[in-house]
Amino acid sequence: MADDVDALFALPPEEFTAARDELAKSLEERQAAKEVKALRRPTTAAWAVNQTVRRHPDALERLLAAGREVRSAQRRAASGLSAPTFGKAIAERRRLVIELTDLATAILEEAGRPAEPQTRAIANTFEAAAADEAAAEAVAAGRLSKELTPPAGFEGLGGFEVLEGEGVDEAAEEEGPDPAAARAARLAEKWRTRLATAREELRAAERAADEAARRAADLERDLARARREAEDADAKRDRIARKVQEAERKLEEVSEP
Repeated sequence: MADDVDALFALPPEEFTAARDELAKSLEERQAAKEVKALRRPTTAAWAVNQTVRRHPDALERLLAAGREVRSAQRRAASGLSAPTFGKAIAERRRLVIELTDLATAILEEAGRPAEPQTRAIANTFEAAAADEAAAEAVAAGRLSKELTPPAGFEGLGGFEVLEGEGVDEAAEEEGPDPAAARAARLAEKWRTRLATAREELRAAERAADEAARRAADLERDLARARREAEDADAKRDRIARKVQEAERKLEEVSEP
């Protein structure tokens, strides 16, 4: 049945419900039929994401790997350990979200569907996959019925898992006669590190926003050029139409007895 369900989610959304109902009717096992009947038609954004991960699994795997690298670097930074590749990992994750979003919008355009209204929902879904393991599994399965939302704020800032490492060990050795002061110092250092990583992510997001603005400007220029070309083509068509009309008129004149 898994192959049949995969085939359902490969269909255009408008064909999903009828095909799902037919599949449910064909199943003899009642529970399986019930599970199939419970499947929901994908939204346009979810459909585009499903098709993208089916067609470009390598790109998705690179995104998920970049997401794991960012989370690993965040845990190291929160634990007072060195995370020199954090900024690079964030930038790579952002680049891959943009790449996969572009692939998904291209699929929508290829299918004759408007892509622009879906861009944010598609990007959010890929961001969610990069930020959360459960979301990553759902996206990779290619069976989404609706788009996903990434975690609010800075990657669940309050939920960092502290790693055992030299930073923690050194702090414990320095507690000395005033453990409370040492713990407060460690806590302050941890939040300084978190602040630094948050600022690094903000800088990466700003760079991504600048890049998106440049791409939008390029698209606007392309649109303006396409409109000018369309206007020129219309004018040329009108000139040729007038020539045809003139030729037809002359032909009628010379053909009269």
